[in-house]
Amino acid sequence: MEQKINLLEMSFLIPVRIDSVVRLENLLKSIECILRNFETNIYVLEAAPYNNGLLERLLPKDINYFFVEDRDP
Repeated sequence: MEQKINLLEMSFLIPVRIDSVVRLENLLKSIECILRNFETNIYVLEAAPYNNGLLERLLPKDINYFFVEDRDP
């Protein structure tokens, strides 16, 4: 197994609005790819009318998750 590239001094911020299953799948695959190749910090900022808790349950535990209520379509 290859060693991960150390990017602990860098963070990834991923703002997202989960408006389709495809977007959710893309987010999870992107995070999986980042975690497989880099040792880094990942922050996911979800914006939606309400927090149904789904994304937070699906994300790996070491991901920093934040929710912002946003009713703008």
